[in-house]
Amino acid sequence: MPARRIQEFGWCQSGSHAGVQLAATPSQYFSGRSLNDRHNTLWASWVIQSGDQQIFDSGDSCYFPASVKLASVSRTSPSH
Repeated sequence: MPARRIQEFGWCQSGSHAGVQLAATPSQYFSGRSLNDRHNTLWASWVIQSGDQQIFDSGDSCYFPASVKLASVSRTSPSH
């Protein structure tokens, strides 16, 4: 895939492609591979919306206190 087609997102950033809205939302995941590299990677969950259909995808991240809030916000708010 050409680099010009890749778009990076931080938390609470969004974009769209072909009528599908994508919003990056916070996630928590253990990202360390050694003793000195913990918490150096931004992990995200996603709110994906097309028309009146919406999905919250947290991938294989772990449960953390904001998980329930993020899922409920994604059910009630079509854009972030």
